[in-house]
Amino acid sequence: NQKDKALLNYLKAIKYDSLDVSAYNNIGVIYLERDIIDSADYYLSRAYKVNPDFFELLNNYATVLITKNEYHKAKSVLERALSINRLYIKTYITFALLFYEQGKNDEAEEYILKALEIEPNNSDANSFLKYIRNPKSERSSESKMSHEENQELLQIDGLINQGKYKEAEIRLKQFLKNNSEIAEGYMKLAMVQAKMNKYDEAVKTFSIALKIEPENVLLLKNMAVVYQKSGNIPKVVECYQKAAKLGDVAAQEWLNLNGIKW
Repeated sequence: NQKDKALLNYLKAIKYDSLDVSAYNNIGVIYLERDIIDSADYYLSRAYKVNPDFFELLNNYATVLITKNEYHKAKSVLERALSINRLYIKTYITFALLFYEQGKNDEAEEYILKALEIEPNNSDANSFLKYIRNPKSERSSESKMSHEENQELLQIDGLINQGKYKEAEIRLKQFLKNNSEIAEGYMKLAMVQAKMNKYDEAVKTFSIALKIEPENVLLLKNMAVVYQKSGNIPKVVECYQKAAKLGDVAAQEWLNLNGIKW
């Protein structure tokens, strides 16, 4: 249970063997457990590139992709997992999560029931099934956002993916009037503003998000991207330094490569 020591040794392992898919996977898992999603993605995606059939990593990588709303890619990874082993119950549960996060409760329930066919008494599957079937009022809140609010942001993601930035900006501003404490909403708005070349507005919006979640590494790194596009390199470095101090290895490596202390 000494995760920091484990992490250090896994990092040493990939220095000796850059194709050690197991080490990449285990590093990713540690970051996933710590909710440092960007770093988890960095290492799990490397593992996937080295060996996309390494079964132990597939559910971990799919979970990260779902967290990042990369649903199509997550589905592809999970389909690969099922093609390797159709009796591994966790894959069905992760598939259910994939559909649930998209508001597709019928499909989510279908995969949970498939999981329960394999292992009827599985506690995770039974809990998830109850969560899907119960009305919102009977659930305990696991996040600041309701299911409806998540769905609204997913719809806005669709507009962004279609390049409808102005419409997305309007919808996000309206969303934030009613949900002023949701950092993710501000982050999405800032990224939209950056795509519209409104860099000053984007920075102000990111600043609001960081007041809500000052240790959100993903916020800091996205803010660095905006500063980079606007040519403000000192601020890029500052964002990466903050992310590095919070334990983000990708930020640490970027700073090390550029000879910058953190």
